[in-house]
Amino acid sequence: MHARIRLKVYQVKKKLATTWLSLCHSSVTHGSEAWTLNEKTLKKLRGWCSSCLVSITSRTHREEAGTDSSFDITATIRAQRLKYLGGILHLSDNESLKIVVTKLTKTEDGEYPAGSMFMDTPAHADIQQLCDLPTTLHGVECNS
Repeated sequence: MHARIRLKVYQVKKKLATTWLSLCHSSVTHGSEAWTLNEKTLKKLRGWCSSCLVSITSRTHREEAGTDSSFDITATIRAQRLKYLGGILHLSDNESLKIVVTKLTKTEDGEYPAGSMFMDTPAHADIQQLCDLPTTLHGVECNS
């Protein structure tokens, strides 16, 4: 009897999590490619995500906001941003969006500003090196 109830609770929570991912997550992360992902913004995102997930997972806020969260919204956003940047860098050189993005400059210490869309890119000497990277990684299309 208890096993059935636990299974039913698990199924309901799984359905809630799936619904949350498809509805709330997509609305909240809309336009995140252009956000400055500094530590303050990342902390707010993790806090919001953990607040949403505690009612679904029955875990504490601290557990959901920690490193073993049920869903890492910041990793998802960072992956989206890399995919978006890859798509921009593979545009033709006369596209206005590519021109604007490639004009983003590094700071005096040779790094991009904290939270910029280049924060997760592989090490590179110049933008052209990034543009020359393949559009697939391990057989997966990166800018589809």
